[in-house]
Parts: sequence; structure tokens; C-alpha cells
Amino acid sequence: MLKPDIGKTETAWNELFAKYDIAERVVKDGSFPITASQIKEFREPRLMAKFDHRHDLPKVFSSNGLGILPVTRGTYSIGPYDLFAKLRPPEAAVPTSIIPFPDAIESISADGITSEAVALNCAFDAGVLARFLGEERLLPTVAGRAGARPFDFRIRSYDRKRVSTLSVNGAQIEVDAAYESRNSLSLFEAKMHFDRDFVVRQLYYPFRHFLASGVTKPIRTIYLVYSSGMFDLSEYGFEDPLDYSSVTLLRSERYRLDSAGFSRGQLFALLAESSALPEPTHIPFPQANSFERVINLCERLAIGPLSKSAIAACYGFDERQSDYYLNAAIYLGLARRDASGRGNAVLSFDGAEMLRLPFRKRARFLAERLLRHEIFRRILRMAMIRGSVPETSEIVPILKETNPRLGAPGKDTFGRRASTVRNWIKWFLEQTEPMS
Repeated sequence: MLKPDIGKTETAWNELFAKYDIAERVVKDGSFPITASQIKEFREPRLMAKFDHRHDLPKVFSSNGLGILPVTRGTYSIGPYDLFAKLRPPEAAVPTSIIPFPDAIESISADGITSEAVALNCAFDAGVLARFLGEERLLPTVAGRAGARPFDFRIRSYDRKRVSTLSVNGAQIEVDAAYESRNSLSLFEAKMHFDRDFVVRQLYYPFRHFLASGVTKPIRTIYLVYSSGMFDLSEYGFEDPLDYSSVTLLRSERYRLDSAGFSRGQLFALLAESSALPEPTHIPFPQANSFERVINLCERLAIGPLSKSAIAACYGFDERQSDYYLNAAIYLGLARRDASGRGNAVLSFDGAEMLRLPFRKRARFLAERLLRHEIFRRILRMAMIRGSVPETSEIVPILKETNPRLGAPGKDTFGRRASTVRNWIKWFLEQTEPMS
């Protein structure tokens, strides 16, 4: 889904802050109530108050340590609110299971998951949700938008030194999916891309709404990310139900549909039948440890070109890291810089072709790209013979032999690149079966 035009939102909020002296009013009164009608003088409220991630916040909010939350159907509160919680990064080591997709299902498949709703349906049909939740039988219940029942809560500031109390009554909530069992009610927020953090409101408001509705069984809140054939689920809880800021990550697991995989035998055969090409001299060697994020960057580029700053905003890191991940995609032939002179990242022809492939063929395509490079061939062969991925310290001397131009003696250039090699090989092997 395309993001709203951040430039227009930024400008509109600057004008609103100036007109109502919002920053000073918050300092004086602790918060500033603002109505949808006031916001609409400058721009549509649904575009102006939807910030799913910290990097979405206009600078006038972040520079003043402020956040905005809906409190009624047409009223918001601006105050020193820390709205976001960190997400576990995609490269983090978590249990991964391979799940078969039901043979009886013909209308959807792993290769046709293009929205949060379809991702949730596939995860439910394949038994991913029941397995993650530890439930034998789940029943789909509510989904969509509703007005929140009344509840009060506390929220902390960014520096954790201030605590504010807010009252909610009728503010709009949205539940992507809810599943109930004898033991619990589970509320899901689903996304189609990885990010660095998320706005806790998406889990907390529905949690409090159903608590206020009289649900007596435990209410569980789960954040699901679907990307490249992988379901990544994280369950969050609230240590204190009355405290928005008490959100805590309880557990995480990953599930891969078997139709998205690439067998160990196929990978070994590809290694035997392919050969290395000369190492490119005009493209930096990758320094981007998350291969999954490289693929996700290509998925984002399929929507449209991205500047270096836009890539940094997408993932919540600095522009130097944007270069690392873009260069990694360019190294694999999946992206390029446009010819306009502005250096924006665009998807290459091969990158677009890769995204059109079914997941099993996509895995082979990516493996073929990787095995064009001697360093990856040698480390993959070592890993498959040993049954485990070599440590970074073992990779460094091989990298110096295959890519001697990388860095000067005494610098850690080789160590950083060797870490990337290790993580990429580990990722590929995890697509076949878990390795240590």
C-alpha cells in the first residue's frame, strides 16, 4: 500500500502547530485537544493522524517529543506520548517451521498473497495461527472497524519521565482479524512488510475495547508480518492492562509454507552445475546482514522509486545503511539507480522478473544470483559439507583471497563483509531446513 504524501502532511501540521501554538500549549497544559474539523482546515484527518511507525511522524512532532492519539470519534489528543514499540528485526534468530498448505484450497495459494486479509486467510487455512497460539480449534469472529467502548489509560513520554492519562470513548479501532477458542480471544494486526517499530495503539485500543466489552477469557494480541512466503508472528502482552506503555514482546515464531521452499538437494545441484563469474569492480561488495530485508526492499521498489532518505525512513535507519541495502540489491542485479541524476533506487528488469516468479522458483532465481560469486559458492559448499555455517573469522581469509580489493590492512572492512556473507548463506540454508 502506498504511503500518504508525507510532504503535504508535514506542511499541514507545521501550519496547524503555528496557528494553534500547539507545542507551547502542550508545555503549559500537558496536552492539546484537536478536532477533526480543525485538522480538516488543512488536510484530510485520516491522512493527518495515521502514523504506523516512528519514521512516519512529521518533524514538528518528533522534534518536540509529541504524539497524537484519537480519543473520540472526532477528537484527538496531542501530548508527550511515546506511541511506538520496537519490532524484532527480520534477521533475528527465531524458531522457523515448515507448514504444508491444504491441498483442497484452490482459490488462494502462497504465490497469490497480495494483501493482509489474504495473508491471514492463508495462515488460518494452513494451521499456522492455531499452531502459534497453541489452540486445537479457532473460530473467526470479528474484523473491521468499530467505535471503541469507554476506557482510561496511562501512557509515558519518550524519556519515560512523564506519565499522561487519557480517556477514550468512541474512537475508531480496526481489527484485521480476531479468532476465538475456548481458552482465549486473539486479535491480529497484519502487515505485508517488515519495519523497525509499530504504533502500539493498533494492538492496545482493540485489546482495551474487548476488555471493556465484557470478554472474560484472556485477550491475546499478535502482530503478523507476511513477506516472501514467510509468516512472522510476534505475540505482545501488557504487563499492566491500564498502561499503554507496558507493552512487552512475549514470543516470536516463523512459519514457511512448503510451496515457498527450495530443497537442499536442489541447492546442492545448482552449486554443482553453475560457475562463478568475474567479481564486479563497479559495484560495492554487500554490507547488509539481512537478506530478507534486501528482498523486502525490492518488494517496496515494485510500488515505485525510492530516494535514499525514503529508504532510510521505511526501515528506520540512517542514509548510510540505505546505501548498504540498495548496493546489495544492485550487486544481485535486482535494482539500479535511475538515470535522472537524483540517484533514486528503482527495480531492475531482473528484479521485476524475480517478484513475478512463484516462491519456489524465486528461491532458485536468488540462489543462482548468489552463486555467480566465488565467495558465496565456497562458503555455501563448506556449510553444506559441515552441516553448519562457518564463523565470520573463518570467512575473512577466504574473502581476502576471492575479493582482495575490498579493504586496506588494519581496517575491519573484511570482517563486516564476511558477516554479510555468513548471514546470507545462513538465510539460504534456513529456506531448506534449519541449521545451527
